[in-house]
Amino acid sequence: DSEKAAYENAIIYMLKSLQFNDSGNASVTKETAISKVEALPEVMDYLKRVPNGLVLVNGEEGNSYLVQVYEVTNGHTATFNWYSVNKTTGVVEKQF
Repeated sequence: DSEKAAYENAIIYMLKSLQFNDSGNASVTKETAISKVEALPEVMDYLKRVPNGLVLVNGEEGNSYLVQVYEVTNGHTATFNWYSVNKTTGVVEKQF
C-alpha cells in the first residue's frame, strides 16, 4: 500500500534527523577545541602557508571557547580568523 510506504518513509526520515546530545558530564576540553579548529580545511591550509601560525583558545564566551588562528609578525598580531567551539557539543563556528 503506497500510503503505508509513504508513512514509513516519513517516520524513517524523522528518526534519522534526530540528534541526541549527551550533555551529562561530557565537556569539550580546550585541547579538543584547538584540535577541531586545526582540522578545518582552511586552517590546515593557513598553517601550511604560515609556518609560525598559532591556534590557541584566547577567551570564553557563554558556553563556547573562542579560538584564535593567527601569527605574530613584525611585532604585531595578524589574525587569520576567530572560531567559537561549543563546550558541550564541540560544534565549531567561524566568526568572520
